[in-house]
Amino acid sequence: MIDEYVFIKLYSVMDRIQADIAVEFLKNNDIIAYRQGDGPGGIMDIYCGNSIYGNSIYVSRKDAEKAIELLDFLLMPVDEDKLS
Repeated sequence: MIDEYVFIKLYSVMDRIQADIAVEFLKNNDIIAYRQGDGPGGIMDIYCGNSIYGNSIYVSRKDAEKAIELLDFLLMPVDEDKLS
């Protein structure tokens, strides 16, 4: 029961756009998630709209395994050889 209220850092992504896409994807799959700018990145997000420090994605501990599976699918690198 307490795991529902304990959030853990699950992933780090390069920018706010990737983080927002990942968080919305998780929310659409009934996982509570949020993003947070790394380091001084939170302030840079406010003033500049993005940050060079990246963003972290947090989920509740109880949803971590499901979230990892979903984000592995979403953030999976594309094999460019198969695109040709």
